[in-house]
Amino acid sequence: MIILHLPYPPTVNHYWAHTRNGTFIMAKGKQYRRDVIRLVQPYKPLLNKLKVLLLVYPPDNHRRDLDNIFKAPLDAMEHGGAYKNDNQICDLRAVRCDVIKPGWIDAYIEEVNEKNEDYLERCVSDVLGFIKNKKNKEQAAALIEEIKKHG
Repeated sequence: MIILHLPYPPTVNHYWAHTRNGTFIMAKGKQYRRDVIRLVQPYKPLLNKLKVLLLVYPPDNHRRDLDNIFKAPLDAMEHGGAYKNDNQICDLRAVRCDVIKPGWIDAYIEEVNEKNEDYLERCVSDVLGFIKNKKNKEQAAALIEEIKKHG
């Protein structure tokens, strides 16, 4: 397992620039990537499928979409060598935590050593714990069986 205490990334609008010549990483994005690479360097790359949990501590109360937080740290951790490719990630979760200046992300990266179907079933059963409606539980159980047949 790799546990990293990452700086809070710049916003998407300050990370990438889009021009008619293509998309590129701006200065704040490049600095963020360098900072994360420095933190990742002591670790050996994880080679198997991964589950990643990001505990996100925003720097202030500005409204932010939690789903916009993923790209910058995941790409930076890949470039730093935490894993070979972010397509190894099969379970990705983020939790918005308390506002704490200057803001940061605690990243937990762990290899998944279970068979796909066992891991999938466990993940779905976690989700089922949040579902109260019996009909939804039955639909989810049927979906698990369908995925196992084709997975």
